[in-house]
Amino acid sequence: RAGDMYLKMGDKPEKALEAAQLASTLNPGSASSQKLLTSAKTAAADRYYRAGLSSFRKQELDAAIKSWDKVLEIDPGHENAKLQRAQAIELKEKLSKLR
Repeated sequence: RAGDMYLKMGDKPEKALEAAQLASTLNPGSASSQKLLTSAKTAAADRYYRAGLSSFRKQELDAAIKSWDKVLEIDPGHENAKLQRAQAIELKEKLSKLR
C-alpha cells in the first residue's frame, strides 16, 4: 500500500520503487505487488531519464550520465537511455580533447 501511495499521491517513484521491491520480496507471488513494481520501475526510470535530458541540455554531462546510469540500473533494456548516455560520453570525450 505504501508503494501505491508514493506512486499515485506522493509522486515519488523512487520511494514507490523501494516499497514495491520490498513487497515483491516478501510476497513474490502477488500479482498486485508485481504490478506495482512494474509501475514504479517505469515511473522512476522515466523521471531519471527526463532528468538526464534536462542535464544534457544544460551541458551538465556528468549529471546526465549519472541519471541515465540510474535508468539503466532500473531498466537495463532502456534503449533511449543507452543511446543518450553514449552520446553524452562521446561529447564529453570530444570536449576534453579540446582543452
